[in-house]
Amino acid sequence: MTDVQLQPLPQYPVAQAIKERRSIKNFKNKPVSLEVIEELLDIAVWAPNHKIREPWRFIAYVEDGRKTLIQLLKREAESNKMGKPMKRAKIEYLLAIPAYLLVIMPEDPRPKVWEEDFAAVSAMIQNFQLAAWERGLGVIWKTDDFIYSPQVRQAIGVQPGEKIVGMLQIGYPEAVPKAQQRTSAAERLTVISDANSMLTEEEFHIPLSGENLFMNLPSTSKAEAIQLAGEKLVELGYVGESYIESMHEKELTKSTYLGNGICTPHGSKQAKESVVQSGVAVLHFPEGIDYENGERVYLMIAIAAERMFHLDVLRQAATMFEDKVQVDKIMASDSKEDFLRKFEEIHRETRVL
Repeated sequence: MTDVQLQPLPQYPVAQAIKERRSIKNFKNKPVSLEVIEELLDIAVWAPNHKIREPWRFIAYVEDGRKTLIQLLKREAESNKMGKPMKRAKIEYLLAIPAYLLVIMPEDPRPKVWEEDFAAVSAMIQNFQLAAWERGLGVIWKTDDFIYSPQVRQAIGVQPGEKIVGMLQIGYPEAVPKAQQRTSAAERLTVISDANSMLTEEEFHIPLSGENLFMNLPSTSKAEAIQLAGEKLVELGYVGESYIESMHEKELTKSTYLGNGICTPHGSKQAKESVVQSGVAVLHFPEGIDYENGERVYLMIAIAAERMFHLDVLRQAATMFEDKVQVDKIMASDSKEDFLRKFEEIHRETRVL
């Protein structure tokens, strides 16, 4: 790879550090103090981590403590090479590294938490590398096989349920490697700028037509309105008559008022045996009906639901009529055709929400 000449970016020091940082393999014979490592860690732990779990701990090997770690690495390497001793040059190379830092995380048995924690620790390590680079220090993040060795884990005090994420080798760079060109992100970027392009023909739509829409109904009581809605579901062939009683019972245990003058009465889970097929009956009350706590309902979407159909209707109704402006718009309809047209318009306008 050819060397990449980076232009100074004084106004963007973080960007500059990211682009200039290198993994360092050869270090000067200059110690790295524990105080500096602790200062860098105090910066690094500001990495994003879900619910501030701070899923990390550290073991630092400095000064003569490095020999303890190198002895463990030597023993592990030789056990995997049929007893062949580690070459002197390798030992001297390891001894020349000024400081080592092991990064350890808890391994939560829940996959989502494990992934969040591993991502957080990785971000923390990158923070450490950048903060070190800013101070003239180099780091290389090593994940050699020894991090999985039961013997090494036990010897350094890694507990069951913990993972060694890596070993950081730290020191002042003897030499800085040339930059290796990165592929432009644009070559691997998918851009979606049209919201409609993300939608599919399978998107749920409340099944409304001239047959199941009942316009300009007179104001009545809540119980009578639910009774009427149930009778319409029966007439449409969606449910048996026993479903109506279930709608009343459901309303006594939990109100189906959705807000902004909309309600969605439906039967209980036990009433699903009375459902012939999923569907809705939409009742339009221009003057409104007293529903609960002084709230008036102008649009009743009665639901007959197999499986989880009622949840689809509830989600779409809540989305379409979250804004009272949309309710006022559709309530101003003067015919079924006008109502259906406005209903479709509201659906299109709110579908990306």
